[in-house]
This record gives sequence, C-alpha cells and structure tokens, in this order.
Amino acid sequence: MAKKDYMELYFQDTEYIKETQGWTITRDKEYYYKTLNEQNFAALDNRMKQNLEFMMDKENYVKGINPVSDIYYIDDQFIAYRTPSVIGSDLTHLKLLWDHDIILWEPFILWLIQVLIDSNKLSYCFPDLFTIGNILFHVESKQGILIDSDGIQVQDRFPYSLDTIACKVVDSRNHSSIFKKYFNPEKGYFTSNYNALSFYSWFFSYFLQFDIPKYMNFSMNDVLSALKVMNIQAYPDLWEATYNLFSFQTPAVLDLSLFQNLIQNYKFDWADHGRMLIPR
Repeated sequence: MAKKDYMELYFQDTEYIKETQGWTITRDKEYYYKTLNEQNFAALDNRMKQNLEFMMDKENYVKGINPVSDIYYIDDQFIAYRTPSVIGSDLTHLKLLWDHDIILWEPFILWLIQVLIDSNKLSYCFPDLFTIGNILFHVESKQGILIDSDGIQVQDRFPYSLDTIACKVVDSRNHSSIFKKYFNPEKGYFTSNYNALSFYSWFFSYFLQFDIPKYMNFSMNDVLSALKVMNIQAYPDLWEATYNLFSFQTPAVLDLSLFQNLIQNYKFDWADHGRMLIPR
C-alpha cells in the first residue's frame, strides 16, 4: 500500500475542480484528488481510512470500481486520496441518449449488475451509488466505472454518504417493518441485501415509475396489488424477485439471467394508469 506524505500533494500542480461538503476536489492529467475538509466528520472515527486502505489491496479490487491509487497522510492522519482519471457518461446523459428504450440500456444494466454481484463477495455496499456522477459509462466500449470510493461501505463500515434511495430506506425506519432487512440501526450499517434493493429501486423507478422504498411502508397486500397493476406477474421470475424484496424470509438477490431474459423478451408500455410490463 502506498502511503504518501501530504506535502507531496500540497506542492503539486493540480487544477481545482470543486468544493463539496466534505471534500476539495482537484485533478491533474492522470488523477483525481479528494482532500478532506475539516467539516467531513466521516473520517473522525477512522472508517474512511480503513475503507480506502482495504480497497487499495489488490486482492480486494473489483473490476468496475475506480481503484484507490494512493492515500496521503499528515503524520498518521489520513487527509486525501487519489484515483485514476476516467471518462464516461453519467446517468443524466445516458437518459438523454437512450430515453426508456430498455434494449439500448442492456449493456449498462448487465454491466452494473455484474459489478454489484462481484462487490457483494467482498462485502462492498453502495449507499451512495445513484448520486449523479458516481456511475460513469463509456458508451462505445460498453464498460463503466463506479467513482467516489469514499462513498463505498466496506465490511460494515458505513461512510455516511447517501443517495436518495438510501435516504428513503433510512427514513422508513419509523414506519417500515422490513427496514432492518436493509439497514442495521443498532450498529449503523447497510446489510448485504441493500445492493439488490438499490438496483431494483433505480430500475423500477426509471422504467416503471414505481417507488420501491416508499412501498416498504405499505402492507404486503398493497404491494402485490401495485405490482399486479404494472403486470409484473407476466414475468414470474421478476415477480418472485420483487416479492422477495419485501419478505424477511428470503434474501434480496441480483440475477444476470433474469434481466437478460427480461430485456430480450419484455418491454415497458404506457397504460392509462402508468407504465406496465408487456411481453414482446
């Protein structure tokens, strides 16, 4: 693992990009640099440092996650890290390119599912995945990259970064009986089921205008009724996988073949009440 003295970065000629609540972001021709602001309390309990150090180990690398190249320290205090500079289109741009044509989305969807499946093997969790800009996809090569490694939860060490889906899950704790399937409130981390929930939540929201985290507060009968309105039962594998998201008894899982079959054999059409699943 490469530990570098922060003064090496301090005197380096880098271009200022922007300031966020927790970070100052700069770059040069090869790398992006993220330097902690004093307000970033995520690093105070050492979780950020532990997570980044873990991800720097080559044995813990997952293809599709922008690797942590170096970490910078002042004495023993973590202060900054850098990752390779990458290019790609974010979700906002992809929506403009592909609209709701799921055939065009196929390479992206299958790539992202595979990254999440591989990440689950190392207990990586992504509560900040769908923040705009954290997913970049290179349309020509059909390959993508997940950036902002400081937002990745590693081995139950939650880094305090949340996208809108994760926020809804956490906010449901006072109303939802299924809440603890996805977040451990006593120890403060997202569970191994969360990555699947996050993906399904994005997928259903974009293609079917259905808010899965919102329905965590509903009874199972209401959930099933809403799914039937969208004709999810037309594809039994998707029906079962979606049902399992709301069940304590079964894990939430991602399945490449399920989505390959879905994309090739079904489409999403408009009905009077909204979008619904239709066999091709």
